[in-house]
Amino acid sequence: MKVEAVGRSKRPHGSGTISNAPKKRPKTRDGSSDRRKTSSSSSSSSPDKKTKMRTADQVVKVLVPHFKAGMIASKELFKFVARELTHVLLQRRGRGWSQEGDLVGYAEELFRTSGIILCEEDARRKIADFESAKAASLTAA
Repeated sequence: MKVEAVGRSKRPHGSGTISNAPKKRPKTRDGSSDRRKTSSSSSSSSPDKKTKMRTADQVVKVLVPHFKAGMIASKELFKFVARELTHVLLQRRGRGWSQEGDLVGYAEELFRTSGIILCEEDARRKIADFESAKAASLTAA
């Protein structure tokens, strides 16, 4: 008569170990994970994730030549400027800003009027000043 130890399985060594790795969520048909929102935290005025990503990608592409030309002092500052401009453009998009081609002209004019961006505070101030001047010119027109 064979007696097995309680709590041991007949699996080969190592196959029954418990992993500390997080469990993967099943994918939906579109490839995204099945995360459902439990609250209505997103409002209708905030842009969706695809719009944010598309805008951020466009901003980065437009800023790269300015970074290479030395108009943005560092890589970290480049990331900060890209993030700030993305937020500004997403806010403007809600007020009728929708043409992707306008972004190139917007960035050109920003750097032409503002000059070299040396630090985060400088970037914040120059972008805010440029945006308020831009908004004032649109209101006057």
